[in-house]
Amino acid sequence: MTTPTEREKDRIRKVSALLHQACKPIRILRTLEWAPEVKESFLAGGSRELPQVTYPSFDPTPSIELVREARRLIVPFTTIDVWLERHALSIEMGARMLASAGTPSFFEFGRQLYGEPDAPLRYVAITPLELAQSVLAAISQLTRIEISTAPPAYHGAEEVARDLERAVGAHFGNQAPTIELVDRLSANALATSRAIRIRRGARFTDRDFIQLLHHEAFIHVATSLNGKAQTDLPLLAAGHPGTTRTQEGLAVFAEVISGSIELDRLRRLADRVLAIQMAIEGADFLQVNAFFLERTGDPDQSFESTRRVFRGGVMTGGAPFCKDLVYLLGLLQVNN
Repeated sequence: MTTPTEREKDRIRKVSALLHQACKPIRILRTLEWAPEVKESFLAGGSRELPQVTYPSFDPTPSIELVREARRLIVPFTTIDVWLERHALSIEMGARMLASAGTPSFFEFGRQLYGEPDAPLRYVAITPLELAQSVLAAISQLTRIEISTAPPAYHGAEEVARDLERAVGAHFGNQAPTIELVDRLSANALATSRAIRIRRGARFTDRDFIQLLHHEAFIHVATSLNGKAQTDLPLLAAGHPGTTRTQEGLAVFAEVISGSIELDRLRRLADRVLAIQMAIEGADFLQVNAFFLERTGDPDQSFESTRRVFRGGVMTGGAPFCKDLVYLLGLLQVNN
């Protein structure tokens, strides 16, 4: 005969397994990827025409039904159940957001998952927009005393990939992720527990290797491997919108304490917040791209930064992707 404690453990295990199953199909960045031809066409046309992007259809029903089944077992009074309910809500909103990619509803779900630039934070008397503006103001003061904020990026993706492969092999042993060079990626690099993908053609500064090692490998890869080691609660291995703020906050914090973060990196994180607010207020892809081009002078980088704001959203403005709010917010949360 099982004891009440054993039955309670079984209930929590079952809820965790159901939610883990529910979030498996939800691959946010993979679903919202743009084909390389979109950038090629945009730049070849002189950056004068809105990109034409389509997204694969996504059926949220299986994930939502699994979440509903899990919720029948959740009693949101204990700390564990409140945590499980928070994950359940995030997984459901993530599924609904992907199902609405390319429509204004995408933004409505995204703002619930990632926040909004002008929405006050719960525990700190500041908005994400004000936080970004304060970061940019501090950097502006430093540039006035001639501290360089943009070191030269002269290392190629192939060189950085070789250095990363050696470093992760030494640290993770037989659990080391593979290092892959890819043509299509929303950032310079992206990690899962199995692989760190690096965008072919990206350029890197001297500190970028250390930054990538700490951000992608020592946080994203390591936390994913830790989660997979938790056999009773497989949900701990799942990556979904509800884990994004803490994940990216930890990763940027790792950049800070390793001494690998640069002022130009902080400026880019802050600029993304301003760009999201511009899009919310109605700026289209061309206007936001012009904003980034003025900041960087690099058409390729400007396109990539603008794509981050508009992937999944509406090119004509009013409904951006809010994920890039979480980097500065997560850093503030983890640091506090």
